[in-house]
Amino acid sequence: MKLRLAQLIGLFVLLPTAIVYMAAIIYVSIDAKKNTYNEAQKLIASYTELYAADIEVDFNTKMAVVRTLSQAYKVYSDMSQEEWKTLFDKMYTNVFSETKDIYCLWDSWELNQIDTSWHKPTGRITYSIYNAPDGVASEWSLRSLDGDTKEYAELKGMGKESISEPYLDNFQEGKSERKLMTSLVSPIEKENKFVGIVGVDITLDKISEMLQNIRPYEGSFTFMISNKGVLIAHPSSDNLMVPMDSIISKDAIEYNILQNIQEGNKITYRSEHNGEVYYYVYVPIIIGHTQTPWSIAMAVPERIIIVEANRIMYRGIIFGFIGLLIIAVLIYFISKYIAKPIHDITGVLQEVSKGTLRFPKRKKDYSITEITEMDTALKKSLDGLLKKATFANNIGQGNLEQNLDMEGKKDELGKALNEMRDSLAKARDEEVIRQKEDEKRRWVNEGLAHFADILRKYSDLEELSYQIIKELVQKLKANQGGLFILDENTDENLQFNLVSAYAFNRRKHLQKTIKICEGLVGQCTIEKAPIYLKTIPQDYIEIKSGLGGATPNHLLIVPLMSEETVLGVMEIASFKEIEKFQMEFVEKVAENVASSLLSVQVNQKTQELLEQTKQQSEQLRSQEEEMRQNMEEMLATQEESSRKQEETDTLMETINKTIPIVQYDADGFITNVNSGFVQAFESSSIEFIGKNIEVLHEHIEDYSSDEFWNQINEGKTLEYNHSFELSSGKTLNIKTISQACFDDSGKILHVLDINYILE
Repeated sequence: MKLRLAQLIGLFVLLPTAIVYMAAIIYVSIDAKKNTYNEAQKLIASYTELYAADIEVDFNTKMAVVRTLSQAYKVYSDMSQEEWKTLFDKMYTNVFSETKDIYCLWDSWELNQIDTSWHKPTGRITYSIYNAPDGVASEWSLRSLDGDTKEYAELKGMGKESISEPYLDNFQEGKSERKLMTSLVSPIEKENKFVGIVGVDITLDKISEMLQNIRPYEGSFTFMISNKGVLIAHPSSDNLMVPMDSIISKDAIEYNILQNIQEGNKITYRSEHNGEVYYYVYVPIIIGHTQTPWSIAMAVPERIIIVEANRIMYRGIIFGFIGLLIIAVLIYFISKYIAKPIHDITGVLQEVSKGTLRFPKRKKDYSITEITEMDTALKKSLDGLLKKATFANNIGQGNLEQNLDMEGKKDELGKALNEMRDSLAKARDEEVIRQKEDEKRRWVNEGLAHFADILRKYSDLEELSYQIIKELVQKLKANQGGLFILDENTDENLQFNLVSAYAFNRRKHLQKTIKICEGLVGQCTIEKAPIYLKTIPQDYIEIKSGLGGATPNHLLIVPLMSEETVLGVMEIASFKEIEKFQMEFVEKVAENVASSLLSVQVNQKTQELLEQTKQQSEQLRSQEEEMRQNMEEMLATQEESSRKQEETDTLMETINKTIPIVQYDADGFITNVNSGFVQAFESSSIEFIGKNIEVLHEHIEDYSSDEFWNQINEGKTLEYNHSFELSSGKTLNIKTISQACFDDSGKILHVLDINYILE
């Protein structure tokens, strides 16, 4: 059964719209309730984070003051103790008067860091400024002289910023009323050494009062917990300074509240309290660079959140029903009004589907703006399709220069046709470039193959050089060229010799030498890189290039290198520009030429060495007989020397074992004793080495100590008698000869005592 458009709109638009609309209304209402509940939770979290941020800023402001003071105090070592005490007193007074909520500002300095006379590991001097009943007071005091307190030792060992657990006026008890307080501490360090700490004692009354007034929802309340789970602020003053576990023990265990607070985590959960379910949010408070976060928590009755969510849900459902009724009436009348012009446009689209791109003329315009726009858009689309068809036909005929005007930014077909034209044009250009590159590669490969044949064909250096430079000039369509080879027969003033030249299609027999550091050839040799000039003065080639004759416009100089060694240089001169691929071709040819030149030179040197070796062999034969006779004489002499050396070694060994000898330096300290001394004096060498010679010279009667050393320094040989008592009680009567040994500058190297034991 076929239905009219108006009927179809009623059946397939109104009915599904009603079903979907009602389902959507119900879904949206329920979802709105859920979202309202979630948004309320987010809002509670936002409130909590906002208050936590305010408290965190307040704490961090004071911590910044403490940190700044601790960093500024590093200058203490540049001043005397009185100077920095006076300076810090002024700074404390200014900070104390300008910063609110500071109950006490204090510091502690390690005595072993500020007093050079103090060497104990403990002991400190403190300075504090605080509120007293009669105004602001300050005092200096010495503490921990016999050991650090537990609290101070923890701060000292921590060596970083910290915030203490809340306490009741622990530091200044008795000087003012007791208040709930905490301390912010920052270490003073210099060159990674602990010097002291700076701290402030601040009251928590302001924070506690502020949290008691925070009630964004009816029945809600806010409280604050320290890092170790102590309640700092709570609606009930009886709960202050009470461990959290004793108030919400079930929640603390189930949700690991204390662990999450100490880790700086945000916590949310639902829990029953005094017969009512609350939604809890815990937000961390990070103070400065401390590692002991605190937390602020807000509790809101869940019924407050649910009431608002239900109200939004019911209101959404009611408005949904009203809207559905209005939509049904509007759809009915609109379907009647739309059906007629759509029928007309459908007829045009049917013609388009058959391939017709001509738009029929209308007798009247439609009164509905959208239908009129649809009609106009259809006409414009048909005109655009007609233009695009013409454009595509032109492209097919190879006309890639035309341009298609876009119907708009979203004209995908027009954009695609233009991109197709651009791609075809780009492909055509790339094909031309590719053909040129292929032609260059073919030119290079054919040239390299041709020069490889030349290098294999010729072995004579001069003829090989001529063929290379001739073919290279002709290949490049240049005017002239020359090949220079390094002359290795000159020990000094190395130079290049011109071995082959070619110009204007003729071989040139020229003689020319260029010093290795002269002109462009020398520069090319030093840099070991090609040189290309596009502008050359009229006399430049004759003076520097080594070619002579006419002056071309372009000059290419390429070194002939083998393993970073320059064997020669090729010069090409041309009246037209030498392209980059041609330069690269010349460089590759130069590499092959250098290898061939090296091979030729090696062969020549090998031949020369063979001739030289032959001559040397003849000389060696004549010298061999003479050497044989000399060897026989040397062997006889060597046998006699060995016999005498053995006799000398035997004599020295006998002297070493039988005659006691002592060696000592210019200061008289014994440096060595021989085995004969150890045996005669019934001792070990360790007992005497390092001791002064006076232990042996104690009973010398012929010389005093000064006379002895004066004559020794003059190089005289001294002979004297003396005695020495052994550890066994036996007395040795000794005759000693002392003689000094000097170096080239006349300085004593050592003194030798040769001792003879008298019976």
